Amino acid sequence: MTDLLAPPSPMGPSPDDGDRLRALVAEIRAVTADVARLQATLIRRRAEVMQIALAEVARAGSRASRGREMPIRSAALEIAVATKSHDLTVQRELDDAYTLTEKFSSTVDALESGRITLRHVQAVLETGVVIDDDETRRGWEEVVLSRAERDSPARVRAFARELAESVQPEGMTTRHARAARARGVSVRDLADGMAELSVILPATVAYGIRDRLRRQAAVIRASSRAVAGDGGTDELATGGLPGDTATAADRATPSRADTPRLPLTSGRSRRSGPISAPTFS
Repeated sequence: MTDLLAPPSPMGPSPDDGDRLRALVAEIRAVTADVARLQATLIRRRAEVMQIALAEVARAGSRASRGREMPIRSAALEIAVATKSHDLTVQRELDDAYTLTEKFSSTVDALESGRITLRHVQAVLETGVVIDDDETRRGWEEVVLSRAERDSPARVRAFARELAESVQPEGMTTRHARAARARGVSVRDLADGMAELSVILPATVAYGIRDRLRRQAAVIRASSRAVAGDGGTDELATGGLPGDTATAADRATPSRADTPRLPLTSGRSRRSGPISAPTFS
């Protein structure tokens, strides 16, 4: 620990430090590849669990929603207890793993061989799941994986999303209408009596809300400064809370925290709430 905190030499790193650094980088790379292989194995095992649960759903033949979901919930609960996780989180993991093995098998193979990371896999899943045609999706996946093997997950996500848009057979209007039915709102508790409000809604409405919040915040701050200039208290100059130094942009800009979504309508996102098992005729 002392060596790590020592100030750097004004003459630059010594030859021994350079050798040690190269060895550490090589070790980190090897461990990262080992972790990727384990993560791929975990994806495959979760997919197998999902297959067993879906087979039970098919044998049960229940048409009730609760009856169809029960085998999946039961399997998820067993894994949650074994891994000290939340059962809804496990349900999402099972769903993602099944989708990956069924629709993005080449991506799982790439993870297993250490050519990409789990973050690349998540980018592929989230941007490619909207492509329904199997042949189109396979071609899309091949192009995206070639990019993922040499670029960061964030860049791959942006590239994959743009490419997915270009190969979609449906127009933007149709897809936007379908996505709008899955809009939702959620609240996440924070420390010190605070909470975070997260809303999924059409982009035009979201930017309109942010613009209006910023305008209202500017008016309140200007009004409060005027009151302070007349000899009144300045507690409201920052939005009405003593000690609040956040700017209007800080208050109006939404967070990107990953929180569960609660549907506003009967439509549901594929990533919100428990998994609904398919109906078998």
